[in-house]
Amino acid sequence: MQSSPSMGSQPYDLESLGDELSSTNLFVANLPDTTTDEALRSMFCNFGTIVSCKVMVDFNTGRTRGFGFVKFSSPSEGLL
Repeated sequence: MQSSPSMGSQPYDLESLGDELSSTNLFVANLPDTTTDEALRSMFCNFGTIVSCKVMVDFNTGRTRGFGFVKFSSPSEGLL
């Protein structure tokens, strides 16, 4: 049985890796069905510089899935 990379002699430091990768990417839940990328951007633009903004959409129906992501240019801007 092979061990996964995280179970090797030098396991990943998931806590610090997660902070580095997701500290500027904010998960936003419970969005109304009518929310667009631009509407989500306008909700959060007062908190800092937004790099990207995406409402997740169901591929088959084209309707929003009720959540999205807002990515800020720096970690401190993602702290609401």
